[in-house]
Amino acid sequence: MQKLDIFNHIFPKPFYDLMMKIAPGLEDMGKRVRGVPMLHDLDERFRVMDRFEDYQQILCLASPPIEALGDRDIAVQLTRAANDGMAELIEKYPERFPGFVASSR
Repeated sequence: MQKLDIFNHIFPKPFYDLMMKIAPGLEDMGKRVRGVPMLHDLDERFRVMDRFEDYQQILCLASPPIEALGDRDIAVQLTRAANDGMAELIEKYPERFPGFVASSR
C-alpha cells in the first residue's frame, strides 16, 4: 500500500546554503534546525525513508520563517532559493517527492 506523507519539512540545498551565509548564528529555532540533519542532508532523509515501503513525501520549507532571516530583499532571495530547490528535488526524485508546498513572498 502506498503511503503519501504530507507536510514534511526540508531545507533544499540552495536555500540552506544561502541561509547559512546570511544567518549562520541564528539562535532559537535556527539553532534547533541546524541540529536536525534530515532537514538538509538528503542521504540521511533517504536512509530514513527507505525504512518504509512505497513511501513518498510532499515537501514544505522548515522553520524559521523566511521573514525572520532578513529584510525584504533577503526574503525574496531566500524564497527563490527555496522554491527553485524544491522544484529541483521533485524533478530529480519524483519517486520520493511527488510535490511541494511553495513558499510565498
